[in-house]
Amino acid sequence: MPVRMLGEKYYLVEDLVDILPLGKKSIQLYIRQGVIPGRRIGKFYYISQASLKNFLKGRTPEAIKESSR
Repeated sequence: MPVRMLGEKYYLVEDLVDILPLGKKSIQLYIRQGVIPGRRIGKFYYISQASLKNFLKGRTPEAIKESSR
C-alpha cells in the first residue's frame, strides 16, 4: 500500500512487485542502476508515483533531464 509523504504518494518495492511484472530482485536492481528513480530511507526503498509513471511510459531519468534543458 502506498504511503504519503509531503503530499506525494510513494511505493515500496513490495508494492511494485504487485503492480509490475517484475520480481523483487529485478526492481531493486533497477533502482540501484537508476532505471527507476527511488530513495533509500533506512532499509527500505521508496519510489514516487511520478517516477513509477515515467518508468511505465518508458521515460528514462536521463531523457527527462535532457528535455527539461
